[in-house]
Amino acid sequence: MNAVIKSHQEMYDRPENRFQLALRSNEILTKEVNHGRAEYLVGIQAFNKSHENLHKILCMTDPKETTLTINLRERNRDLVRRVKRLEKANSALSSRLRLEDMDPEALVLMVEGGFLHFLRSSAS
Repeated sequence: MNAVIKSHQEMYDRPENRFQLALRSNEILTKEVNHGRAEYLVGIQAFNKSHENLHKILCMTDPKETTLTINLRERNRDLVRRVKRLEKANSALSSRLRLEDMDPEALVLMVEGGFLHFLRSSAS
């Protein structure tokens, strides 16, 4: 075992051997870089093709506003407003209430009352 280690050490100590090891390492790394570059270029080509196809499809579509798109856009805005309002209410409730300390019956009444209020406001 020591003889093997010693022979490897002697081989490594010779400058020409270190130079050859460095060249081999450089060749291996160059091959890996070239392979990675080739994969990257293939990915870029696929992306460009996909982008061109999407652009062609978008050019074929009619950019005019329809009643459906207007209604969907308004519905989306309304839903965003509701989500923001509910997030604010959730934040306010969670910062002010400690659910563990509350009476369960009071909590149920409060939630049901809030739910009924929500139903009334959404119906109008």
